[in-house]
Amino acid sequence: MSRVQIESNTVPAVGSKLLLDSKEVGEITSAVYSPTLEKVVGLAYLRTEAVDAKRALKLAEGGAAVTVSR
Repeated sequence: MSRVQIESNTVPAVGSKLLLDSKEVGEITSAVYSPTLEKVVGLAYLRTEAVDAKRALKLAEGGAAVTVSR
């Protein structure tokens, strides 16, 4: 389970897929909009390769950038 930040004002549905180079590498387990951060924060199940990549992921639907919080 990893913490993620999503560059969007729209909260993705639970189960939304996360992509790295067009390959599915995880899914959202929970998310909520943070008015303080002005973005969506949440938790996601991620493959190890996605966490180790240190690059932005993308939501499969909508293409919003997703970063893994450490």
